[in-house]
Amino acid sequence: MSRNQSLKDRARIAYRCRATRLGRPVLEPAKIEEVEHDDRRYIVLANVNEVLAVYSVHTVKGELVLKGLKSWPAEVTKAFK
Repeated sequence: MSRNQSLKDRARIAYRCRATRLGRPVLEPAKIEEVEHDDRRYIVLANVNEVLAVYSVHTVKGELVLKGLKSWPAEVTKAFK
């Protein structure tokens, strides 16, 4: 499994866990993409209607870590609208 695919899988799992924990319906993402903007990396989960979640990618002690975002730059999700 590639490193990027692993990030996408981890983002999908994080999205499902958060939605379940908050009592929200878990919508299946039709598209999961890695996006770069201003030298930062993001994982974007979207279905045909909306962006479901955005995660920023950080390196902590040599490991890639995802952080769920409540807001994000509009350019990150422009391709999904």
